[in-house]
Amino acid sequence: MRLSQLLSAGLLLIAIAVPGQVLGAPDDAEVKAPVGWRAGDIGLDLDISTSLDSGSEGEPFSMAPDLWYVPTDRLRLVFGHSAQSAGGYYGTSAGSGLCLSGTAGGCPQVYDAFNLGADFLVNRGKLNLVAWARGVVATDRSLYGATVGANLSRAVMRSGKLIVGANPNLYQGFNKRGGANIATLNLAAYVVYVLSPTMLAAVQTGLVGPLDSFVDAFAVPVSLTGMYRINSNMGAGLAFAFRNLVGNGRSIDGRSVSILVTWAK
Repeated sequence: MRLSQLLSAGLLLIAIAVPGQVLGAPDDAEVKAPVGWRAGDIGLDLDISTSLDSGSEGEPFSMAPDLWYVPTDRLRLVFGHSAQSAGGYYGTSAGSGLCLSGTAGGCPQVYDAFNLGADFLVNRGKLNLVAWARGVVATDRSLYGATVGANLSRAVMRSGKLIVGANPNLYQGFNKRGGANIATLNLAAYVVYVLSPTMLAAVQTGLVGPLDSFVDAFAVPVSLTGMYRINSNMGAGLAFAFRNLVGNGRSIDGRSVSILVTWAK
């Protein structure tokens, strides 16, 4: 496994797929090629997340599993629940997947949404490009939609330790478009620094807002993530995020944290 899975829209796994991960790679793996899957690989990325908003710390509290399988070296199939699995930001999955703090603790219900889709490796080399798509279902509100995106990444140091990337994506609701299920544009970008063969740090940010009033209503999330490779199959990390640090309606109060656990074989 290489870095793009840990980075995305895992994932395209940061998924920051924007998916991908260096964490499952062997010790002598080339960090310079951050995207690379092997046919037959399977994995689980677990995001344990909670809100840190003032007055509601710990609510909601949730566990969002992302399951994936690689049928060919260029294709990854994903059944996800986390924010990053559908093109969002690490550390912002509070309430996603299995919401365990109850209705009094900010959960609409125990299980209310998931996404299903695929990541396709278009190019691997100096510039890595992964095209991806997710169907998104929010069962509690009967909302349906889809997200499409492109995750690009490139090592900008000869050592391969510094990687920059972008994961722009667009969500389109299929029903109830006059309410919350509106078209949303996410101009996401990230920087990853490989501290050692077992550790990396990443920063994600971007502009997110409704497509029809983007200039007037965009938010600027900021996510900080650190990952540690425990062994050739497992990794763990921590992500801290502000949902809108400097955008329209900005606030330092909209914040959350996630514990990340990855397994790949």
